[in-house]
Amino acid sequence: MNNLSILFFLLATSLYGSETTFTTQELLLFLALFLAVALYGYILTLFKKLESLNKNLKNKTKVLHERKERLELALRIGKLGSWDVDFLNNKLVVNEEWLKVVGYEMRDDEVFTNETWISTIHPDDRQRVLDYGKEYKNGFIDEYNLEYRGVTNENKTVWLVSKGAIVQRDANNKPMRMIGVVSDITKEKLLKDSLQQAKNQAEEAVKMKSAFLANMSHEIRTPLNAIIGFIELLKEQEVDKEKQKYLNIVSSSSKNLVDIINDILDFSKMESGKINLEFINFNTYEEFDMTKKLFQARADEKDIKLHLNYVDVPKYIKSDILRIKQIINNLLSNAIKFTPDGKNIYLDMSYKDNTLHISVKDEGIGIKKDKLQYIFEAFNQAESSTSRQYGGTGLGLSISSKL
Repeated sequence: MNNLSILFFLLATSLYGSETTFTTQELLLFLALFLAVALYGYILTLFKKLESLNKNLKNKTKVLHERKERLELALRIGKLGSWDVDFLNNKLVVNEEWLKVVGYEMRDDEVFTNETWISTIHPDDRQRVLDYGKEYKNGFIDEYNLEYRGVTNENKTVWLVSKGAIVQRDANNKPMRMIGVVSDITKEKLLKDSLQQAKNQAEEAVKMKSAFLANMSHEIRTPLNAIIGFIELLKEQEVDKEKQKYLNIVSSSSKNLVDIINDILDFSKMESGKINLEFINFNTYEEFDMTKKLFQARADEKDIKLHLNYVDVPKYIKSDILRIKQIINNLLSNAIKFTPDGKNIYLDMSYKDNTLHISVKDEGIGIKKDKLQYIFEAFNQAESSTSRQYGGTGLGLSISSKL
């Protein structure tokens, strides 16, 4: 009983009194009036509730509309086309941005269907796209993320990437609805392909250069070794000191040329990744003593004392002794080249924590701190005047650093 009907009852009681008697017709009339007032109050209350619900519904509809507008704006700004698949009714819905991204223009009387979507896929990619969708729907793929080619109304091929997810399933976990977005990645794809093509061309150029240098070095070294051999024979037979001097100059220059050719060839091999390391057990004392002897004559020419020191170095080590000696040779060659007459060079060997430490110290001209990294770059030397005064290609330290 609402407030209005209670008020009506109290009013009737006060008018007629508690001892008043009513006819049947009066009672029915009174009861009808009472029910009418009660019903009116109920309808009034219900109307107010409906009015409140309607107001809330309008507010929520407004919010949803604003959210939809923001979403559509975000999709347009991001150039993302949205799609919505209803598996239960076999229905596909796309937005206007999807049509722009894919490059499909619908006729006024046209209805978008699954067949319409399939027609926008490049013929060579259609089966792959359809198979991918089935595999994702059946749970064989965790993430729906597919790149494929599309065909516009103008028969132009575009690269697309489609991403989506299942958002609704039935009681048996069967997919009911799936939504996602599609974007045009044609520019990125063309750029990627262009970069890959440039990379392939660069790698091919490096291979061709390596092959050329290998052939060139072979063609030059073969006659050069013969020249060096004949010079050594002439030096043994020649007694004239002036001619001996000329022969020594020719021999030294020829050997320097061989060293330059070897450096260029090694550098080329490293660029193309063709340097192979061969690990063998070797006698450390025999190998490094021999290395010292090879440089002893050059050191003696400048009255340089060459010292070789060992600290806890085992007799045998397993490593690539050829490459280790190549590094030491480069360092010792530089040390002798840049050290004045009468000074000292120290070749120190130590072994700790399963690691062989090698140090070459000289009393030469030194290197400026700001040039310490620069000298390890190919064809670079600490000063531009260095190559004029001391010679060299600037490859020795680069090769040693890479090794």
